[in-house]
Amino acid sequence: MRALPFIGDAIGVAQELTNPHEPDMGQRLMNAGVVGLGEVGASLATGGMDFIPDVAELATALNLKASDPLLRRLQEGAPLANPEHYLRLLSYGGDHEPTKAYLREALETQLRPEEDQSVMGRFNRMRTPALGGLVLPTR
Repeated sequence: MRALPFIGDAIGVAQELTNPHEPDMGQRLMNAGVVGLGEVGASLATGGMDFIPDVAELATALNLKASDPLLRRLQEGAPLANPEHYLRLLSYGGDHEPTKAYLREALETQLRPEEDQSVMGRFNRMRTPALGGLVLPTR
């Protein structure tokens, strides 16, 4: 069980070498070295815990959204915690627009307020009793 994240990283090196979206073989080799082996290094440095953002991103890709607002917020921000994206930017010399757009989108979802900040949203929150404002019945 402990070796599972490292096996996934080793498979990632093979995926980078056979990536059909990257036509340049030199860039494939660079990606395999920087991204693939960097992921192995990240797994070693974190004790394999770098798989958590991967799982959260996979759940998002499969359209499995967490029902709890805090967990959903963490799930949407998972790309920001995934070292793979930063390693990919490093591999491309910082100029890989799909990765930059993906990280930008994740950052924007984190900066957006969770609650409805419209006038109607604020009005509805005012009408809803809060726990501190409830009076409990006594005998």
